[in-house]
Amino acid sequence: MTEGPTTGATLPVIAVLCRVPLVAEALRGAFEGMAEVRSLPTHGGDTAGVLRWLRPDAVIVDDERAAESAAPYVSTEGGLLVHVSVTDGKVRLFQDESWEIADVDGSTPDAIRNLVIGSLMRRVNA
Repeated sequence: MTEGPTTGATLPVIAVLCRVPLVAEALRGAFEGMAEVRSLPTHGGDTAGVLRWLRPDAVIVDDERAAESAAPYVSTEGGLLVHVSVTDGKVRLFQDESWEIADVDGSTPDAIRNLVIGSLMRRVNA
């Protein structure tokens, strides 16, 4: 987590690994003021290595291969993993070593932001 610009509060770090640049830009806007978003393109590279370097609190991907590559990192290091399917609009959440369809109202940037921030807040308060 990083320190917020005006409040001194700690902001979560969200890694957005996307094949579609517009997804990353939309999510960056949705998280503005609530999280530090670090976006990187996915090109079938070393997803786990990138995540070890970034050490994010949550990971959002729009690519099936990146989602599967990120799952072992999230399993061992903790955090949250969200897969947003651009083709069918489904949102999956990886937790407790398995994927489940996320209970969100669509795959809009705001819905994804609410899912991520809500999940992170529940973890902090648990």
